[in-house]
Amino acid sequence: MLADFLSEIGVKNELELEGIEVSVSTPLGLQIITPQLLPAPTVGRLLYALFNKLCYLFDYLGYQIKVQEKTSTIGKETLQEYLILIFSTPFL
Repeated sequence: MLADFLSEIGVKNELELEGIEVSVSTPLGLQIITPQLLPAPTVGRLLYALFNKLCYLFDYLGYQIKVQEKTSTIGKETLQEYLILIFSTPFL
């Protein structure tokens, strides 16, 4: 399933998404677990690919992105990219 998403979202470097798990948990929750903080454009492409696959069901799911990396700081540019992603993605 992840290989299909990789090709669909156009990730050139497959190592960028190494270790990602996408699962549906109860009750109606979509969970994306990643070992390290992904770049905001990659997260955006992943969410759009999931949205296109699930269509209207995406509105009824609660979704989380869990990062397992223990980082103490996030750069200003990274935070700005994530805020832009949140505000520019219509279904978030």
